[in-house]
Amino acid sequence: MQRHISDWKLGLEVGSYSLMSNIVFEYVGFSKETGFHKVNQDFYGFYSGAFGEIYIVARGIGKEGSEIISHLAIITIKEFFDKLPERYNSALSLEFAIQAATKEVLSYTSKHQWLSNSGATMALVLKNKQGIFIAHAGDCRIFLVRKNKILNLTQDHFTYKDISKLTSKEDGNNNIEVPVIFNTIGMAHVEPDIKGALKFYKNDCLLLVTKGVYNRVTRPEMVKAFANKDINDGIKKLWDLALNRKSQEDFTLIALKVMKAPILPFDLNELKNDKTRFILMAILFGVSLLLSVMTMMPYLRDMGGG
Repeated sequence: MQRHISDWKLGLEVGSYSLMSNIVFEYVGFSKETGFHKVNQDFYGFYSGAFGEIYIVARGIGKEGSEIISHLAIITIKEFFDKLPERYNSALSLEFAIQAATKEVLSYTSKHQWLSNSGATMALVLKNKQGIFIAHAGDCRIFLVRKNKILNLTQDHFTYKDISKLTSKEDGNNNIEVPVIFNTIGMAHVEPDIKGALKFYKNDCLLLVTKGVYNRVTRPEMVKAFANKDINDGIKKLWDLALNRKSQEDFTLIALKVMKAPILPFDLNELKNDKTRFILMAILFGVSLLLSVMTMMPYLRDMGGG
């Protein structure tokens, strides 16, 4: 039976939003091999062209040499978008691009049997005239840091495999369930999750990360590093934290900070907790009310005189 491991999700606004095509990202990428593998099996890239902009991370999985697969997957997706006409359907094109990457990986591994069990997981952000779209396959994630909150925009693709095995814990059938990743680039059939167009606001920060990041640093630590702060410093802080924490996975992330976009609408509950902004809104409301009264005064005099 297939089951997903779900993360807490906030209801993002979805729909056509032409202003998102004018959004401006500041972006920084970082990738580091952590010592478990002989080479860094992750790969990342940012690309732009007539299609818009793509930001993507990938994690190689399987035997040594899977860094070839993560690199091949990203380059294939980029080349797919390079060949698109000026007008295209974003969601469908993301689906076809990931399928094209899977086909290319399968072709490559069939010719290089030592990579036969290798694959890649990925996460990407696409920005074009239609708005902003996200896609992922496997266990790479996209986090949104907004003010002092963080949420995972993606859902890891896991199924569970029963393994008959004696354990110290009595569980009736002496079975344990082991999570097994699926929906990876390199499988015969891949169904990536695609969302968009999504609305984002000024100072939002998107983090595209591989497993080696969220295995080492907590979500509160991500918020502390990136909320309304310089993204270069944020990446450095996370890497400093990760250095002394063990993980078998390499460490790769892209940070995207929204520099130009609509301002996040005021939240009354947040205003109440922010005295300065609350007082400002109260003053603006008072001035607006006074202007309305002054505008009505001539009419009130006429009515009184009549």
